[in-house]
Amino acid sequence: MKSMSISYCPGCYTDELLAEYPFLSDVKIYTVDWYDLPRNVLGATNAKDVIVVRRDLPRYLFNHTIIHECEHIRNPYASEFEIEMNARKKSGLNLDYIV
Repeated sequence: MKSMSISYCPGCYTDELLAEYPFLSDVKIYTVDWYDLPRNVLGATNAKDVIVVRRDLPRYLFNHTIIHECEHIRNPYASEFEIEMNARKKSGLNLDYIV
């Protein structure tokens, strides 16, 4: 079995993200290679203090995935649909054609 290629991502903490999610300073963001996550997974969180994001994503999708995972940390009991709708509003990503 191949080991995961995981890297800490200090450059992922932008001022905009920290302003919106003050708790993010206590969260570790890591990036992984595309083969370390299932094909349909862009990111994941433990809903407490770790976020993992695929490093091969375009920047706009990378940022949206971090926002999506932050929404999971902010409200761990929300449905996946609620989380995604809140993340789309905050990231400005127009994915209305995908429900």
